[in-house]
Amino acid sequence: MSDHEQRLSDLEEWQDQVNRNIASLQQLLNTTDYITAVTPLVEGGEEVGYTIQFLNSDPINIYHGAQGEEGDKGEQGDDGHTPQIGLTQGTDGNWYWTLDGELMLDKDNNPIRANGEDGQQGQQGQQGQPGQSGASAPTPQIKLGSTIDSGAIGTDGDTMQPDAWYLSVDGGQTWYRITGDKGEPGDEGDKGEQGDAFFADDPKLSDDGTHYTFTLSDDDNTDLSDNPTFKVPVYQAFSLGTGVLELNPGTTEIEITLPAGTTADDYRALVAQITPEGEGGTFTDISTRADNAADWSVEGDLQGKKVTVTAEATAQVAKALLRVTLIRNDGSEVTASCILGLSYRIENGDTYTVYTPQGLLAWASKSDDYNCTLAADIDMSGQTWPRIMGFDRTFDGAGHTIRNLTCSSTMDAGFLLDLSGGTVKNLLLVNATISGYGNVGGIVGRLLNGTVIACAVSGCKVSGNMDIGGIAGGSDGTVTACYAASCSVTATESYAGQIAGIVNGSINACYYDGDGNGIGLSNTGTSATRVDNVNGWQAAAQDMNSQLAGNDYIWAVNPDEEARASLPLVLVPNPAVQ
Repeated sequence: MSDHEQRLSDLEEWQDQVNRNIASLQQLLNTTDYITAVTPLVEGGEEVGYTIQFLNSDPINIYHGAQGEEGDKGEQGDDGHTPQIGLTQGTDGNWYWTLDGELMLDKDNNPIRANGEDGQQGQQGQQGQPGQSGASAPTPQIKLGSTIDSGAIGTDGDTMQPDAWYLSVDGGQTWYRITGDKGEPGDEGDKGEQGDAFFADDPKLSDDGTHYTFTLSDDDNTDLSDNPTFKVPVYQAFSLGTGVLELNPGTTEIEITLPAGTTADDYRALVAQITPEGEGGTFTDISTRADNAADWSVEGDLQGKKVTVTAEATAQVAKALLRVTLIRNDGSEVTASCILGLSYRIENGDTYTVYTPQGLLAWASKSDDYNCTLAADIDMSGQTWPRIMGFDRTFDGAGHTIRNLTCSSTMDAGFLLDLSGGTVKNLLLVNATISGYGNVGGIVGRLLNGTVIACAVSGCKVSGNMDIGGIAGGSDGTVTACYAASCSVTATESYAGQIAGIVNGSINACYYDGDGNGIGLSNTGTSATRVDNVNGWQAAAQDMNSQLAGNDYIWAVNPDEEARASLPLVLVPNPAVQ
């Protein structure tokens, strides 16, 4: 009894294993996914099969054929025999299940397909939308009679024999006995050999690394050249870059690096799509052109291994999704996507909306004709900042920060060299290094006639010979609700101040910390207030905000405690004007 129970347990284990193998093999035949790795499956220190990992699907295990037990003296027809499930490829190119080398048949005597059945043709979809795959073919199941707990028995007068093997090809609804009738007791069967349930050889990676070849078993595995095979593509990295790819308005060529080991000749087509953010339109280029979508377009060049993106400077949105699909000669696909971001846009015909350092430099070259609004924080590390003279328009930092700007001159110097009737507002300048001779300032070198409002300099180094200021070097205009923190402002000759060097205009509600004066020399009697333990930055913000009633932004204590020491106040939207 003990030996009999152990044999039944082993058979049930084999039954579970072979059913998993059948399902796994069918998944391999039908997969539209890509293999990322094939590794040995080891249990108890022995290799027992393969683990196949996919890019998007769960991994599958396929076990080798278990070594056969010695057959009992034959009550069952064929001693030591267990059913062998296999595959064969038909003349139509499809794969069909076999049982002991013979085709499995359904109730209508039709062979059972192992790869997906053809689906009915659907209605014509939108251009560029792929059709759905056909439904999968039935997955055969094999069970011992003693383990069948549902479904009808289709043989032996609907009577189940516990020790017989049964097959179902309709999802377990009907079971058919597939082992022979009981015969006279026979000799003990020989011990079966170790074998591969489905594969005659290890899966082989192609020389070009594009696919795995699976070689199926047959009756004679001595010459594998005649064995049926099928291929599953390998995932190959195809990337257009990481993060946001920045580009200037106009036409930009983006080079494509094809997956390793492939050339343009390995692909039949390149499909390029671009979808602007939030606009709901998609521009597609295959061999014909689609309608324009929100001033963005794209053109693919397979042989040239590039796509060409065109974005108008007046585009309604600054970002778009670029998706490039390569269609292989066998019809499989590999796709890569990236986000494209404009460095700037032109709004209302007269304003640069700036997103990147390149966009800020593009505005600087046209500053005579355009206002500027920042739409992001800007880091100017490694950039050469030009001299912007006679600015008489509006620069709106919109609460954003410009960091690490460097400006050096033998004359006047500043983020803006001079301001001639224009306005600079809502801007934080952090860790800037600005040097010149005279009229040197962080925001404006010389404020001839105009307004600087709600601006700050933090951690900046501003130096020169005379008239040196953190906000403005020489000021004949108006500076309102601005502050300087942790700045080094020095003049080798005369007049250096944390807010301004020399003032002939007005300074209203401006604050500073650190050493030195708020204003080097004031010819109008105005002054700046030093922040100390008595007059803290919260009090400074309240005073400055009293001057910003109609401004889009007001000051608030920096919520970042670590950064607060050097940048005590930041700009936030003014709820009174939202």
